[in-house]
Amino acid sequence: MSETPPTNPTGEPTPGTLRFLKGTGHFLLVASLTFFTALTIYDWDNPNSPYKHTFELIAAHFAFGRMGNAAIGGEVGFPKLILVYQCFVQDLIIMCYLYPLFVKGYTKVGRIPLIGHYLEDAHKAAVEHKHKIAPFGILGLLFFVMLPIWSTGPLVGVFVGYLIGMGTLLTFSTVIIADLVMTFAYVYAFTFIQDKSPALSRWILYAVIAIAVGAFLYKFVKKRMAKSEKAVAVDVATADAVPDKEV
Repeated sequence: MSETPPTNPTGEPTPGTLRFLKGTGHFLLVASLTFFTALTIYDWDNPNSPYKHTFELIAAHFAFGRMGNAAIGGEVGFPKLILVYQCFVQDLIIMCYLYPLFVKGYTKVGRIPLIGHYLEDAHKAAVEHKHKIAPFGILGLLFFVMLPIWSTGPLVGVFVGYLIGMGTLLTFSTVIIADLVMTFAYVYAFTFIQDKSPALSRWILYAVIAIAVGAFLYKFVKKRMAKSEKAVAVDVATADAVPDKEV
């Protein structure tokens, strides 16, 4: 894993800022769980209640990103503004929890239990893109987060902001604006498509899922091949280091 340091240490957040972010994450998590639990109970007698699918949307967000969340949410009938809130606040909670972890040990995030691989992939993506974004500053980060492709989401965005030395407030403000714009765009675009052609909406959803699964399999196979090549190289080096026995 790359251990590239931040390019501008002046963007280092204070311990108080990191505590505030974690506290904000706790508050948003509790508030959102309370809000959607209340909606589910209120609409419990409705057999077609969309709020019974809230945890499915949360899972879809982790697996397929904002696009998958918006597509499935529109499919099950979530009201648009509530779907925007659900999708956006999930991104914000993830950023508030994981940004402090990244800042405290960005060279060791892969060792964190359960989420280490997820953070390691996000770190690698941030390191890969930071040199492209750094010359453009705020605008570069804004458009980066708005790109509708994998590895350009808000979590990678705040990591990039940290690596290029942007202050925490500026980083989060930029990423939040970009994420809100894209969340509105996804939700209203999928709703519009579903109203015009439910079949097309489903095919787009299937395509999103297929692309996400394909990307996961590609990364999995690539990692396995890299490990195999490394093991072979170690075996060869070991064999070369052992002197031939005399006959």
